[in-house]
This record gives sequence, structure tokens and C-alpha cells, in this order.
Amino acid sequence: MKKTIFSIAISVIFLYLAVRNVQWLEAKKSLLGANYLWMIPAMLLIAISFIPRAIRWQYLLGSEKKISVKSLFSVIMIGFMVNNIVPARIGDVARAFLLGKKEGISRSLSFGTIVLERIFDGIALIILFCIGLFFFPLPSWAKGFGIIGLAVFGFSILLLILLKAKREAAVSLFIKATGVFSKKLSERMGYILHKFIGGLESLGKPDHIFLILFWSLVSWLLFGLEFHLLFLSFGISNLPFYAPYFVMAIVSLGTLIPSAPGYIGVFQAFCIAGLALFGIEKGMALSYSVAVHIAQYIPVTAIGLYFLAKEGVSFSSLLKQKNETKEI
Repeated sequence: MKKTIFSIAISVIFLYLAVRNVQWLEAKKSLLGANYLWMIPAMLLIAISFIPRAIRWQYLLGSEKKISVKSLFSVIMIGFMVNNIVPARIGDVARAFLLGKKEGISRSLSFGTIVLERIFDGIALIILFCIGLFFFPLPSWAKGFGIIGLAVFGFSILLLILLKAKREAAVSLFIKATGVFSKKLSERMGYILHKFIGGLESLGKPDHIFLILFWSLVSWLLFGLEFHLLFLSFGISNLPFYAPYFVMAIVSLGTLIPSAPGYIGVFQAFCIAGLALFGIEKGMALSYSVAVHIAQYIPVTAIGLYFLAKEGVSFSSLLKQKNETKEI
């Protein structure tokens, strides 16, 4: 409950920042004047962009079990649909449970691959962000943001590689450190950590690391094309070719912050901040951010609900997982 309240509070703060000092007549004019036919291919691209994520998940799962892209795609869409409807990224936990139930894979291992997936997403976004630094003179805060982000995600990968290489030692140290509080709980958590580190198996294969990063970049580049198509929808022209991808990277990194369902508020604030770097007026930027957000929200939620019904899983059963993470 506290996490939910915190997430909603974060969204309210960012939503205030997004709408503060907006020229509402300009925003209304931009919304009414947009060509929404571009929304159709934009939404199609969003759906397609999740296919590379499914391929990437195959490599993240390593040799644990060969699962079809179709099966992984359905689980991913259900997870992201849950994130669109429920706060605090419950969809990530739901994905781990659903894959474990569907394919007979350890939930701890499954959740470990999802954590690794998030780290590679961050690395791919930081790479796209840093490429933009070579083309566009950014303020010092933006450059610092890119450098810090690259350092954080790079350190995370090195830490996970170390955990994998020293699995037994890491688990033993963890059990000893937490055993002073509860021996039974420490052993249980040690077991979970052991399985979690098993999800890092793909880090031991250099070719897998390259392919995971490659499919991460492909997915985000497709995401960036949606931003480009909506530029056309709003008649935003004369911007450099990398502008939509750069804005997409800023928005996507921003939505890593815990927020209300569908990243409301956070999405708009970071989109406006990214467009401001290219001189886009705030009223138009707000209207644009709403359109881009809708173009992402509708297909992801609709496809996720479709697969949820197809899998024969109730929405309430997925929500229960937030209270059962101790069983991972």
C-alpha cells in the first residue's frame, strides 16, 4: 500500500511539472491540428517492437529451457499490460510467476532474467543517449545524466558477472550476514538468491551478451520510430534525424522511476523536457506527449488483455503475486 501511494505521489509531482506554465490554447491547437492517421502505423510499430524483446528473453533464459518466441511474447505483453493498469511495476513480478507456471521454470530464475533485461534496456538507452551527445550540444546536466547512467548500468553488469562467477560464495556470505536475524528466513532468501543468480547464466557467454544488447537496441529503435511518426503527425519538422530517438531515450529512462499505472505524469514531464532541448514550445510538447503515450498505451494494453484471456489466467490471480513474492 505504501509503495502504491508513493508511486502515485511521484506521478502527481511530475504531472504538475508537465502542465505548469503551459499555454493551454497552444496545446489545444496542437491537439486539434494533428494528423492522427499516423497513429495507426505508430501503434503497429509499438506492437512489433516487443518481438525483439521476446527473442532477447530466449537468450537471457540461456540453456535452461527452449521456449518459443510466441510464448514469451504473450507473457511479455501480459506483463506490460499489468504495468499499464497497476502501479509499482507489478507486471514484472506477474511475468515471472506466469512464465514459471506456463513453462515450468523456476520463478526466481525467471525474475532474475527480468532484472537482467531491465539492465540491458538501460544500457541500450544510455548508448542511444550518448550517441546523441556527439551530434547535439547539450547542457551540462544532460551530459552528466548520460555519464552517470552509463556508469551505473555498467557497474550493475560487472556486479552481476561477479555474482555469477562466485555464486556459492555470494550465497554463503548472504546467509551468514542475514542469519543473525532469522536463520530460517536467511536460508530461504539464500535459496532464492541462488536461483536468481542462475538467471544470469547468459552472462557467461560473450556471444549471448552481444545478441542480448543487439535485440535490445532493435527494440528501442522501433520504439523510436513511433516518436518519429508522431513528429510527422504534429508537423514537427526541421529537427535532426536523431531527435525522436534522443527524446525516446530520455522518456524511457525517466519511466524507470516508480510511478502510477501507465507512467502517467512521468512520461509527459520527461517527453516535454526532451523536446525542450530542441526548442519545441511546451504547449505543443504536452499535446505531443499525450498522443505518443496513447499510441503506446492502447496496443500494449489491448494485446496484453487478449493474451491474458487466451492463457485462461484471471487478472486477480496476477495481482495476488505482489503479496506472494516470498514464494519466488
